[in-house]
Amino acid sequence: MIYTLDTNVLVCAADESFPLHTAAREVRDHAAKHQKVRLCYSVLLEFFAVVTDSRRVGNPLSPTEAWREVRTYLNAFEVLYLDEGTFAQLRRLADQYQIVQ
Repeated sequence: MIYTLDTNVLVCAADESFPLHTAAREVRDHAAKHQKVRLCYSVLLEFFAVVTDSRRVGNPLSPTEAWREVRTYLNAFEVLYLDEGTFAQLRRLADQYQIVQ
C-alpha cells in the first residue's frame, strides 16, 4: 500500500505557531524515511499557497523560503502527478466508497 501526506501535515510542520507543529514534523520526517510514502503534486502547490498567506498561517514564509521547502520535498519524496488515469481511479474510488464533499 502507498500512502500520501496531506497538505495540513506539511503546513503544520512548517509553522511553529500550530499546536500540532512538533507532531506534524515527526510524521513528515518519519514519512521521508519510508519508501511507501508519496506526495501529490497538488499538495505541493497548496502547501506553497498556504504557507505564504499571512491570513492562513501565523508565521508565513516568503515565496523564496516556500519554494526552498518545496524543492526539499521534491528531493525527499516521490511525487505523484495527476493524469487521466489518476482521475479515472479517483472516480472509481469515489463511486465505490460513496465519497461526497
